[in-house]
Amino acid sequence: MQELIAPSVVVFYERDWDHVGTKSDLALWALSGSGPDVVPCSHLSRQERYLSEVLEDCSVAQRLSWASRRKTTRAEDAVYCLLGIFGVNLPLLYGEGFRAFVRLHEEIIKILNDQFILA
Repeated sequence: MQELIAPSVVVFYERDWDHVGTKSDLALWALSGSGPDVVPCSHLSRQERYLSEVLEDCSVAQRLSWASRRKTTRAEDAVYCLLGIFGVNLPLLYGEGFRAFVRLHEEIIKILNDQFILA
């Protein structure tokens, strides 16, 4: 996830090399299990928006869904890749497994006003 946010220019193509768009054209992308899919967070204008504004438009549920099909070697890495997307700082504790997900939820509850996480 974060590897798509950090670069200033990202260009996406379909499997047949048809140009899909750039990061600034579409504001934010997420990876599905089979390749890149556009994941619109809201109806965006063509004006470039700051990433933080785009993320504010995305619900906690939507942000969590970006990692739902992500394959990682360690269970906790699926959580650690979301830290920047939520603006959360957590110590990386390799070997904690599912506990990383619980800690992420606890931090999200502290900093974001999105009741979905309690459901």
